Amino acid sequence: MTICIPRLWRNDEHREETGKLERCSQMWLTFYENEVEQKTKDLSTVIEPFLMVFIGLAVGLFAVAVITPMYSLVDANLVKKIRNSKHETRNNI
Repeated sequence: MTICIPRLWRNDEHREETGKLERCSQMWLTFYENEVEQKTKDLSTVIEPFLMVFIGLAVGLFAVAVITPMYSLVDANLVKKIRNSKHETRNNI
């Protein structure tokens, strides 16, 4: 079995002469595919909580933006009713 050091290309001519360059290259490919896959999983694991907080804040901001005008309308109607009721009580006295 050929031992390939995945960090450095060493003795390429020797592997080429013995016909083991293809097998060693395949081992490199497998090693780096696994490493990239693992780094991608790690990165997504790190990003996920921040993404959840960001989405939560965006949904909360959207909810506040929708509900605030509704409360303003209700509040304005209540103020009008209170003013009208004060005027009515003054007129009745």
